[in-house]
Amino acid sequence: MSDAFQVAKHGKESAMQLNPELVTVVSVWCGGVIVEEIDPETNERYPALNVQCGEEVKRASLGDWIIKREDKTFDVVGPNEFSHSDFV
Repeated sequence: MSDAFQVAKHGKESAMQLNPELVTVVSVWCGGVIVEEIDPETNERYPALNVQCGEEVKRASLGDWIIKREDKTFDVVGPNEFSHSDFV
């Protein structure tokens, strides 16, 4: 398994960080839809995911974490919000 493909675990919860190499893998794992973000200043294009999180859809950008909760729902949190100490 490559270092790019890591699933963090905490009890029955798991999480994956979105990076360019894993967009397709994470999309399949969480049922997300791959979309493209465009930086308005540089016009650079980046992959992202639209993830169903309960009743709403949240955008996961590169660097964000997608968490699969114990109840099998998903959530998207930014890299600064993700607590590495809760996951191994």
